[in-house]
Amino acid sequence: MKKLTLIILVVFYYSTSLNAQNIVDDNTGKIQNYFLYQENNINTQNGSTKEINIYQQGENNNLEISTSGKKIQLVKQVGDDNNYQYNTYYNSSKANLVINQFGDENDIQIYGHNSIVKKLKITQTTNNQSILIFNF
Repeated sequence: MKKLTLIILVVFYYSTSLNAQNIVDDNTGKIQNYFLYQENNINTQNGSTKEINIYQQGENNNLEISTSGKKIQLVKQVGDDNNYQYNTYYNSSKANLVINQFGDENDIQIYGHNSIVKKLKITQTTNNQSILIFNF
């Protein structure tokens, strides 16, 4: 009886360890890369074009962009729980923004648009920090 119990335990141990396998095929890299990088060209009703390049690696990253006019934005979020918000409604001038967030629980919020923000580059390499920019 002890031998039978031992054999059952050994078989059970090896069968459970075989179920947790990591299956990788030719499509795995393509699927993972699809969720890491997104590029969107958005044509609006007034003919202006917005180009938004997004690279997100991590969990629970948030991105909200509400804008008018010709805006080009490159946003890179590497880490978990990062937040980026860009809100401007009444300014149609061109802008070229580069936003980099490296770390966890970082927050960047930009409200409004002026000449200072026109070629803005922000690199945030820390944890649990916020940057708020108000242009009114």
